[in-house]
Amino acid sequence: MSTPFTFHLQGSLAYALDVVGRLVPGRLDDPTPCPGWDVRALVAHLTDSVTVLSGARTSRATADPDDPVPAFTEAVCLLLARLPRRASRAVGTSENPRSTAELATALGAIEVAVHGWDVARACGCTRPVPAVIAVDLLELVPALVPPGTRPGLFGAPVRVLPGAPPGDGLVAFMGRSPAWAPPAPAVADPLTGQR
Repeated sequence: MSTPFTFHLQGSLAYALDVVGRLVPGRLDDPTPCPGWDVRALVAHLTDSVTVLSGARTSRATADPDDPVPAFTEAVCLLLARLPRRASRAVGTSENPRSTAELATALGAIEVAVHGWDVARACGCTRPVPAVIAVDLLELVPALVPPGTRPGLFGAPVRVLPGAPPGDGLVAFMGRSPAWAPPAPAVADPLTGQR
């Protein structure tokens, strides 16, 4: 599967793999910028998405729910093995994908980059979506996620200040506040021990 958007998918996978690879098991139940999703559910969703993109027939059925990182890593490695070794950055990516493979690759790049950011933020990491992929995906995403497709899938776009980094613009378009941070952990009262 080589399309003009393969470069973006590879970049999104590398970003998400780095972020997910830093997870510690104690953070799996933490909330994410995706309402109703904890880190464990989001990594499982990412694993499923990457598995579908690779065309594999197996899913995370054998994944350990207490440590979803190996299943995600395996799914990413399988997909990367099926992509060309070198992908050049597409020129003029603002054009709509012209084939099913291009559409799947472009949507996959967006999905993986944005959910990678979700996992990063949920774990307190402020690493943005890399600008080299975010610039092009931000240009492309309005055509792929029109207003009529948002209900139930994406929140309304969030405003960002002019000149905001492209990664912030991308996640904001997909309904996330770039300023989202995990809730502060509850601190026990030293006298009662209650939180």
